[in-house]
Order: sequence, then structure tokens, then C-alpha cells
Amino acid sequence: MAMTANIAAVQSAGSAPASPVVAGIGATVKEGVAKALQAGNAGNALAGVNSSASQTIYGGYSGSAAFSLNLNQTTGEFSGSITFSNYCELAGTASISGSVGISGVFNLNTSSFNSLTMSFNPLSASLNNATSSLYGSIGFSIQGNSETMTISCTVTSGGATYWLRDWTFTLTSTSMTISGQYYDPQYGYVDITTPTPLTVGSLSSEPNSGVVLFTGANGSRARMTFNNSGYTVSVDANGTGNWVAVQ
Repeated sequence: MAMTANIAAVQSAGSAPASPVVAGIGATVKEGVAKALQAGNAGNALAGVNSSASQTIYGGYSGSAAFSLNLNQTTGEFSGSITFSNYCELAGTASISGSVGISGVFNLNTSSFNSLTMSFNPLSASLNNATSSLYGSIGFSIQGNSETMTISCTVTSGGATYWLRDWTFTLTSTSMTISGQYYDPQYGYVDITTPTPLTVGSLSSEPNSGVVLFTGANGSRARMTFNNSGYTVSVDANGTGNWVAVQ
């Protein structure tokens, strides 16, 4: 798809509500579902091969989540829904409210997911005194020591609607790569890649090294270079290789 944006969209893609909120929500929902499955199993609520249970769990920081799940304890396959009420696992991450449809495969022995898919229509997220509404889906899968999160959704915040299309975050033990397309209602579209993988501790943590590259219209590019104190932004407005620092 041809890019239609001025490269100024990089500022939005890096700092607008869409990016940190969605990644944070994906991690929060995943942690909440794991906690629900573990709680149900530990309390023998999910007894038998094919079982169902309803239960309420509480966030590590605030809020609660009421879940209704069907679980096959032989295969680990599960499906159901979970309704969040100001649910937050960690201070400084998004608190979420709303219902999520979920399905996937969970290993009760290792307390980890082989796969997880969630859909929301909508889900409300609050972070840094701002509230966003999300519509779409998030998926997780694990292969060896690599974990992948995929996102396709819209985010409405402050009267503006952003979206993330076919975003893929791939996390190993110490690094993460990102690819996908981002739309900002003021600046348009950019394609996003990580020519230098980001050094992170989790899918929702802040990078302390690495480069994110944004490609816009007419070969224009921008890059965010992360370090221990934050990040810098430089722009190659004409695609000529002449990079100019702007932040």
C-alpha cells in the first residue's frame, strides 16, 4: 500500500496513545487470562477433561476480572470470555475495562501459553490520565524461546482514531523486532520496521537500545534510536540518506 503521510507521523507513532497502550493491554490481558486459568485449576473449579468455570480474580495493582472459561485439561485448549473492571497488574501500566473474547492453548504444568487470541469490541484503557477505546484483536504464540504478539486494531483517544495494521512484535530473551503499518489521522500512514532489534525485558517494557525505522511517502524516512536515557529522532525527508536530528 502506498504511503500517503508526511514523515511527521513518526512523532505520533512513537508517542500517541495507540502504541504504548495497545502493547501494554496485550500483556495485561495475557497475564490476566493466565492468572484466571491458574486460579480455576488450583481451586479445582476446572475438574475433568472438559470443564467450565466462572470466577473473579483481582489485579496485582487494582481492579478485578470476571471470567467464564471452557478448558480441555488434556489438550490445554480453552475458550470463553473475561470482563475487566479497572484491572491493572502493575503500576504505570494501563488499567482496562470491558469484555474480551479469548481462545487458545494453555500449559497448566508450565503456566505458559502455546497460543492466545483475544478480540474486543470495544475495550477501554486508561493510562497517564487518558482513556482510549480499542476495537480489534491481539494474538500471542510461542515457539522455542521466541514469543510473538500480533495486533490489528483501532484506537480512539481524545476524539481522534488511530490504527495499527498487521503489527508483529517478536520477543526473544533480550531483544524485540517490530513490523507493521501505523495510521495517524493528522499525518497519514507509515510502515514500521526495526533494522536494529530493540533491547527489552518484556513485550511492554521500554527499550534501552535499538532502532525503529518509519518509512513514509516519496521515500521519506525517520528513525527512533533508543538508549538508556530515552530516544532520539532523526529524519531523512527525501530518502537521500541525509539524516537530520529533530529530537
